Parts: sequence; structure tokens; C-alpha cells
Amino acid sequence: MTSEFERDLGLFANWNVGTGRTTSEKTIDRRVRRIKHFTKIIDVYDPDLLKIHQYCRDELKRGKSQNTLRLEMQDLKHWCEYKGIDIELPRFKKRPNPPPFVPSDEQVKQILSYCERYPREVWLRNKVLYEIGAFCGLRVGEVTNLRMDDISLDDSTVYVRSEKGEQDRIVGIPDFVISDIRDYLKFRMPTDPRAFFTTKEGRMPYEYIRSLTAKIGHKLNMPKLHYHSLRHYYATLLLNLNRDLREIQLLLGHANVQTTVVYTHVQEMKMSKEVKNVIHKHFLENRDLNSNVREQSGAYPYQVGALGFEPRSTGLFRIIVPVTHH
Repeated sequence: MTSEFERDLGLFANWNVGTGRTTSEKTIDRRVRRIKHFTKIIDVYDPDLLKIHQYCRDELKRGKSQNTLRLEMQDLKHWCEYKGIDIELPRFKKRPNPPPFVPSDEQVKQILSYCERYPREVWLRNKVLYEIGAFCGLRVGEVTNLRMDDISLDDSTVYVRSEKGEQDRIVGIPDFVISDIRDYLKFRMPTDPRAFFTTKEGRMPYEYIRSLTAKIGHKLNMPKLHYHSLRHYYATLLLNLNRDLREIQLLLGHANVQTTVVYTHVQEMKMSKEVKNVIHKHFLENRDLNSNVREQSGAYPYQVGALGFEPRSTGLFRIIVPVTHH
């Protein structure tokens, strides 16, 4: 990889920010990595569309999802726009993502309890890090960009600079989190005068949060835990508290309310599971009782074929239809 190409990648990263494509360091890093990856397949300065088509077909055969290919083509499109290359890249429809992992109240308590460790100055910081995610709903990029003056202890608020080109927002901080923040600030490492979360090397980087969260998820048997899971928790918590959808949209910083609506689907899935468990419990508790009733009455259940109910399912409806024996 030539020094000229490395310089071009750096300019490409700056172009993403300067043109308003994104200010998320995570997204910019991903796009730079993707362009490096594409140098193994095509000439990124003169891309061959036939080779790109072949690449997409081969990757689909290998099991890569259409959503991943869609993102890859989007990143390549941004590169081509940056270089002034006119090309019509393959398009893939966005498929529904699988339901996100949303930790329960108990699991969030386990995460915070895990942070009651030593050295205190390190783990108190980590506890506040996860409280800000779970009880204020910040994205990981928004957390790493937090400044000292973004936190108002007097007003119990945090000023959030959006990383996705959305409007900045102000979010309330619960009192118990404010108390932990006051304690954390007594031990905060002064390696970066502006950064709120710091390490020995300076402002806390995304990679640190990612690896720390993966470690905690492994220790607590939550393999799907990501820092963004805490944002999902915050959103579903607000829904469960019957907060207005528009209000939740503003607190999450979503430009489009349809992005917020996704969390109602998560709530619906949770509700569906709860209803399923209630029905299952009801069936088990009433099965023996219904069996006795049938024996005493000399009746047998009628199978409702159109709905596909099994004969035993009559316990749900208490339907007993006498059948004449011949």
C-alpha cells in the first residue's frame, strides 16, 4: 500500500466529515477499512463494474447477507463520489434486522454491579460509562466525544453532540447517576483536559469501550452485549413507562420517527413472549382439571380442524361437545 494511497484515505476520511456525510469516527473507520479491502478485488481508482458484480455474487454464495453487501456498496459509492468516479454500483434492498439484544433490568444491574471493583478510580469511571448508556441512551460515539462542560451537575443534564448529522440534544440524568458522576470526577485521570471519559493515554477511544463491553458480556454470560444494547434498554424502558413516541425520538436524537418505531416492535415481541408464557401456564394448570370434567360428563373434545387445534387444546376454551357412541 503506497504512501500516496494512505494519504488519499486520510483525505477521504476528512471529506466524509467536511461534506456532512458523517461525523461518526466508527463509520469513517469502517469506510476506510472497506476501501482498503476493495483494493484486493478491484482498482479503486478505476473500478471494473463486472468484477464488482462478480464479487457480490460470490459473496452471496458464501453466505454474506444482503444487508452487509448493501453497506459495502454504500461505502464504495462514497469513495467514488469523493474521487469523482461516475459508476452505477449494485443495489441491495435493506432487509429487516434481527431483533436487537435488549438487556433486562436484572442484567443491567449485573453490569453495574460488576463495575463495583478495584482499582476504584478505573471501575467507578466504567460504572458511570454504562450508566450514561443505560439511563441517558447515548451512542458509543457520542460517549467518546463527551466533554467536561457537556455535563451539568446543577441541572442534571448532558448535552449530546450527535454523531449522525442529527440535531444535538439535551438529556436528563437521574440523580443516582449524578451522585456517581461526582464521585468519578474526584478520580478522573487528567490526561485530556476536555474529555469527560479518559484513560492513562488521554480521551477514551471506541476500541476501549468495545473490548471492555465484550469482556463484561463474556463474564456475565451475555455474549450479544454491545454498548449499543444499553441504548436499546433506554428506549424500551421509556416505552414501558408509556412515554410518548415523539418524546422518545427527541431523547434518542432520531432524525426520523420511523427509526424510533423499531422499538415498538421490540416491545411487541416481548409482549408476544409474555402472552405465550401465560397461555402455556394456563394450559398446564387446567389440563388435568379439564380431563376430569370430560371423564365425568362422558364427553370428548371436538377437534377444531380449521384452526388446527389439537384435541388437548380444549383446556384453553372449556368447550365440551358430547359425542354419541354407536
